[in-house]
Amino acid sequence: MKGSIVKKQQKSFSKVDFLIILLGLLVYTFDIGTDLWMVKNFLCEGQYLKGILILLTGLYSSIIIQFFSCAWFKEDENEKFPWTFYLLHSLNGGLFTRYYLALKHGYEAVYIPNSSTNSNLCFKEMVYINILQLFKAFLESTPQLILQIYIVMVSDDSTFSQSFPVQQ
Repeated sequence: MKGSIVKKQQKSFSKVDFLIILLGLLVYTFDIGTDLWMVKNFLCEGQYLKGILILLTGLYSSIIIQFFSCAWFKEDENEKFPWTFYLLHSLNGGLFTRYYLALKHGYEAVYIPNSSTNSNLCFKEMVYINILQLFKAFLESTPQLILQIYIVMVSDDSTFSQSFPVQQ
């Protein structure tokens, strides 16, 4: 094989990849919903410090995720960066925008024959989503888990909603 050119086979975007992105969007939305539900429960029970701490860990990680997503959009786009992307990122919609683009490109690559959409666009968005979710895991989930463990260990009368994440 010396001197021969080895062609690298390009992986095509499949229906399974499309469904995984859709599932990831549902899990991300569910995660935001459970965080807000937990904050509401703490605030309604009069445990303001715990509710605010949970809310702040979510906001802190969200701001960092939005910053990186916006910076990567700016870096990738050759043309002028539209103002709508700034607005979406300032309203905490950066990751949702990434999911939208991944689903849009994925749908075109999988379900529309002879589409000009390259599978690389889909995989690029998937990589960005995965990196942003990794940031979220370390910046939000870890502090929240430590706080929940502390609450369960200190409190004798923890409710089901407080101790559920720790008991899993």
